[in-house]
Amino acid sequence: MPDVQPFHTGDSLTTLQLVEIIETSLPAWKRACHSKQADSIVLHELAFGLSRGELFLLACAIKYAAHRGKNVHIVCGSPTKDTARGPGRTFGPTFRDQSDLRGNGQA
Repeated sequence: MPDVQPFHTGDSLTTLQLVEIIETSLPAWKRACHSKQADSIVLHELAFGLSRGELFLLACAIKYAAHRGKNVHIVCGSPTKDTARGPGRTFGPTFRDQSDLRGNGQA
């Protein structure tokens, strides 16, 4: 697995390193970014925690999505009648890893 916490250095990642991090750590994100069914990706803010590693992965995810031409929307809170899935609301496919970074399967 690539080092996902390069906070000790001012070096930039190469595109190849970014791709490797996404392929290794966020395979569902890669699938979402390669999907031709939508130009945007929506994720809940709880999908990533507050550790340096998780914040770094969030930054990598956003950068990778932009590299693939995808818009990223981060939502928070609980679903309401205005934001929940329901009749008349269309969403593309859902891409999830087997388990999230906290291991509870809600990636």
